[in-house]
Amino acid sequence: PFTTPYLQTVQVGRTEISRPADSSVYEILEVIVHPGYNESYSFVNDIAVLKLKQPLAFGPTIQPVKLPAPCFEVEDQDDMGVTLTGWGLNNDGVVPSILQKVDYYVVPNAECDLIHVPKIYPSQICAKYPGGGKGQCNGDSGGPLLHNGVQVGIVSWSIKPCTIAPYPGVLTKVSHYIDFIYKNTNLQGAGEEPVQCS
Repeated sequence: PFTTPYLQTVQVGRTEISRPADSSVYEILEVIVHPGYNESYSFVNDIAVLKLKQPLAFGPTIQPVKLPAPCFEVEDQDDMGVTLTGWGLNNDGVVPSILQKVDYYVVPNAECDLIHVPKIYPSQICAKYPGGGKGQCNGDSGGPLLHNGVQVGIVSWSIKPCTIAPYPGVLTKVSHYIDFIYKNTNLQGAGEEPVQCS
């Protein structure tokens, strides 16, 4: 996994990546990869915390992400619609300069597990565009999946070539990692006992 901070930067508050670097670009101080990360097992625990050298300057275009409650399950909700954003490859195999978005639908894990050969774990979430043709691709990894403004997923992997029906994209389920996030940030709310999601 990516663990070398000086090779990457974080861009915030912008929807166009081709414009010149400015104050929206932040250097990374430390990368904390989940200790259970394993790409050999369906990329389980595919999550990391990036600590920045400088604190973010919040404003109209830069806001903290809303996290789900521990163990929150989108597939248990009446509305399973979600939104994916990213700069991954488009249908022409080109990296777009403008942030892209697609409305997705969550695929229950039991159904997703029947479609994908690698096992789908409870700490993962599957989502797809009905009929295929749109969705996550190379360059979208690490990007957010939102449900009513709350980040419920982090893009992890998908079948190549991208967006082929009936294969959903596979994402890390954020609600299963709230303790990991709290433990490795200054956020309040880390419980003394880790929350175990079933």
